[in-house]
Amino acid sequence: TDAEAIALASSPYGLAVYLYSHDHHFTASITEHLQMGMLGINTTDIVRAEWPFGGCLESGRGCEGMPEESVRESLRLSVTVTSA
Repeated sequence: TDAEAIALASSPYGLAVYLYSHDHHFTASITEHLQMGMLGINTTDIVRAEWPFGGCLESGRGCEGMPEESVRESLRLSVTVTSA
């Protein structure tokens, strides 16, 4: 069920979540309920030097790789990567 998927994917750390499904509506509905800095849908390749890196909750606030310190404080940035 959706509730079971959310419970399994939730943690106090909030760094990264990986979801595997052929149903894009399912993954979209699940991710609305999660707090994470990085999301991989059908892939584990979510870290690149040119993408911001960071988390939320106990993983810390903010991201490495964001250009403006003032913007960093007001945004909650997440990186989402999907594989065909």
